[in-house]
Amino acid sequence: MIDLKHLKDVKLNYIKHLRFTWFESIRGILVMIGLIIHGIFPFILGNMFSSYIEGASKRVKEIGTWKKFAYIANIPVIAIWCVLFMMVIKYVNVMNVIVGRLIGAHLQNIWNRKG
Repeated sequence: MIDLKHLKDVKLNYIKHLRFTWFESIRGILVMIGLIIHGIFPFILGNMFSSYIEGASKRVKEIGTWKKFAYIANIPVIAIWCVLFMMVIKYVNVMNVIVGRLIGAHLQNIWNRKG
């Protein structure tokens, strides 16, 4: 939907709106990664999604009242999530190599038995 008065309605200029939406997008991506981890390990990050929804709702309601964005304080949190994400990617990559080698060895054994 196109709303040409959206920036006026939320009381932001283009740059502030862009910054807000990009930071929320980064948070959303991090929450998505957290949910994937939570799906695999249900005992980790149990209330993360509901906390994110409550926080996002609060941030959207307060958006027009902010003098400055308080994202600078969240940089350490974002950095921690990025490190966790890189660790997960590294783990998945290692597992792919291990599984690939196991499957490759199994397929080679099957091939050798036929010949």
